[in-house]
Amino acid sequence: MPVLPRYPRFRKTDRGFTIGEFKDVYGVPCSIQASSSAMREAIWLGCDKAEKDHVTGLYVSPRMHIDRPLARRLAALLQRFADTGELPRPRGARKEKSDVK
Repeated sequence: MPVLPRYPRFRKTDRGFTIGEFKDVYGVPCSIQASSSAMREAIWLGCDKAEKDHVTGLYVSPRMHIDRPLARRLAALLQRFADTGELPRPRGARKEKSDVK
């Protein structure tokens, strides 16, 4: 198995879709891939290894199917994390002493 780069390396799949392959911080192979969905513009994002569902016995993809509106919302959260190292506090959550300046 080839060693994947930390940052996405893009190529075309056998079906002609763009896929970027990379590893997460634990070295797990992941990808971001253009979706073949005819219903909406979407991508697949996540770890590549399928897991077997213990109830149905079917293999389930651990990748998320993300459309453009969801991508915009997630991009804002990811940017906040990249900038601050934190996620937003849940609504109604009290400020912790460490949050007060």
